[in-house]
Amino acid sequence: MKKSLFLLLPCLILLIGIIPQVLVAQTQKLPPVEISSEVAPKAPLIKKPLNFNFEIPKDSIPPYLPRVYTAKYMPPAITDKEMQPLSLNIGMKSEFSSYLYAALFTNNSHLPFIDFDGNFSVPGTNRSLKNLQLRALSDFHPLPEFAHNLQYQEASSDSFSSSLISYTLFAPAKNLTKGKISLNQVQTWINVENLNQKDNQDSVDDFSFGIRHSNDFTFKDNTFSNLFLFQDSAWGIKAQYHINLTPEKYPALEAGLMTDFNHLLPSINLHKRWITGPGKQLELENKAELTSFSLANLKSNTPWTIVPEKDYICMSPLNLSNFYWINFKPENRLWNKIGFGQNIKFSYNVPSIYSNPVSGQTYYRFEEVFSYQPQMEFSFHVKDLKCYQNLKLNMEFLPDKNWQRKSYSPLLTANTSIKSKYKNLNLITTLEQEYFRYDEDHNYLPFIFDLSLEAQYPIEENLLLSLQLQNLLNTPYQLPGNLPSSGRTVFLLLKYRPFS
Repeated sequence: MKKSLFLLLPCLILLIGIIPQVLVAQTQKLPPVEISSEVAPKAPLIKKPLNFNFEIPKDSIPPYLPRVYTAKYMPPAITDKEMQPLSLNIGMKSEFSSYLYAALFTNNSHLPFIDFDGNFSVPGTNRSLKNLQLRALSDFHPLPEFAHNLQYQEASSDSFSSSLISYTLFAPAKNLTKGKISLNQVQTWINVENLNQKDNQDSVDDFSFGIRHSNDFTFKDNTFSNLFLFQDSAWGIKAQYHINLTPEKYPALEAGLMTDFNHLLPSINLHKRWITGPGKQLELENKAELTSFSLANLKSNTPWTIVPEKDYICMSPLNLSNFYWINFKPENRLWNKIGFGQNIKFSYNVPSIYSNPVSGQTYYRFEEVFSYQPQMEFSFHVKDLKCYQNLKLNMEFLPDKNWQRKSYSPLLTANTSIKSKYKNLNLITTLEQEYFRYDEDHNYLPFIFDLSLEAQYPIEENLLLSLQLQNLLNTPYQLPGNLPSSGRTVFLLLKYRPFS
């Protein structure tokens, strides 16, 4: 162990002593300005609102595959109109929750971009959530260009309340080359946070400081990928060597070690794609992961859950995935794409949510998790109907608990969406299904059968009206402890997009 850590010492010196001296500004491509407002409940774990815009939704398969090879992918429509940096969303829902987002490009060279994100919700009796977030880009030459994120969150439920103040600084840098030495993909994150939590009469203040730094260091033809993590009381280092192999014959391969100073594990990244025929390909990848968790990250998922004072580094030495895709020709009258794949993953210190059996108060616990997820995706069309289907067998086990299944984790999930159009009216139907879940006491929970409908109608060229009926069957989402769950709701949205 000591010998292995001694071998990582040059990488640590490089990360701490040299990298901060070479960070320089990097021009960033800014997103368009958007102003939006909606009224919608924020479900903490499982339930998510429907996609009510025209943007392409996130794919359900693992992110290691390019989007172009997924069943949901559609090329974006090309328009000859130039959109101004302004949009406005106004919505109202049967369960109270308000949301506001505004962004602005300024004429100030030192503060070129700023945006504001805020929401307030009352998802249940004696429960509320306030969240305010301010983001900005700053450019003060000769300093690098920085991205700032300031967040305030306040949550309360029954006998629990918490308040969080978080500031995050992100500093990317240009590539640096000097002689035979070069630094690429240089990125640094710094976060400073303070969290106050009150549970009954117990009150705890937790101050946290974190750093994440990554870079690719190249000397002659030798390249090392380095990652350094520090989160309050937890440390993590990962170093990998890029092995030069013939790309036509062998996969891209990086091999090395990673540690949280409690475990020393191999860190191997590999990737290979085989074209097996017209429109057919096989993808193979293993991606070792080293991750830290900020207080804001943990509180954003479930704001009513107690966060422990001790910090952990999550390590995934095994994260092996493969997927096979068949892309049919455009003249095919039924099928668009079909894909089969699987993912095998083993991780240390995965955050999981449990509850107190007496009070129902939820809290985080960090565990070892082994998962195996085979899945199938396909998309097809029947006349004007565009259909998408995903089926996944989700097997998650806890090795340190006699390999029992992870609670509240569905064994089988199925997601279906059907899109159609009648004249100018767009109709969207979604069905989310989850089967074979059980709680912490190993009692099986009811199946989830969530049917939702949406109708979109363009009132004018730049004005869109959307009506959503979510969870029509009022299927209960049974979550850990006393976390709230969204039932049947009605959502009315008016979206305005001015053009030049």
